[in-house]
Amino acid sequence: MFSLWVQPSDLFLVLFALDTCRRQSSADLDHAAVKVHFGPPKREQFAYPRSRVDCGLDLLALGALLSGCVQTQQFTPSAAPARYQQHGLTANIVEVQVNNLRPEQSAGDALSQVLKAQLVASLSPDPAPAATTRCQLTVDVIEHRAFFTLGNWNASTRFRARLFEASGKALGQWEATGSARRSNMFGYVTAQAVSQDLYNIAVADLLSSLTPVSARH
Repeated sequence: MFSLWVQPSDLFLVLFALDTCRRQSSADLDHAAVKVHFGPPKREQFAYPRSRVDCGLDLLALGALLSGCVQTQQFTPSAAPARYQQHGLTANIVEVQVNNLRPEQSAGDALSQVLKAQLVASLSPDPAPAATTRCQLTVDVIEHRAFFTLGNWNASTRFRARLFEASGKALGQWEATGSARRSNMFGYVTAQAVSQDLYNIAVADLLSSLTPVSARH
């Protein structure tokens, strides 16, 4: 049970905040009871004085209630604008596979396809000798999401890449992780922008790690 003490003039603001929080999929709030108490108008405060401590506790209670509203969104990014070339990984011997292992997946999300296309495009067009052992580059998308907390849109990403020979022998493993944040200026537009920012950084981080790798042997 949450108990809030508000002035009548503040009722609309509080109800709007609570309704917004509820619509942003806070499971805890959906099952919580919220009791709103009305304080006297400002002109009648002399008849029912309340301490600054009480007011502060009410504000802290409201802040704690609203801080639980975490909205998560997933956006399909555009290919990172920078062009990359992996001279040691050639298109004729390296097969690329991208696995979407995120626990939360939204319908229509095409992050795996976008990332795979960008990785394939980064492979060197110069063919390796026909006798060169074929390899597979597997990239797991463990996390890539945007989430709203405390007036900011945040993004968090984690990719894991592994390179194997056809025989199953591991040649290496690399990870690209990061986070980004933007002040919420334009709602979902801001969320998509910060998600794109972090995707660009994660791709640059991953491909930078793969640059010194060579499968030409």
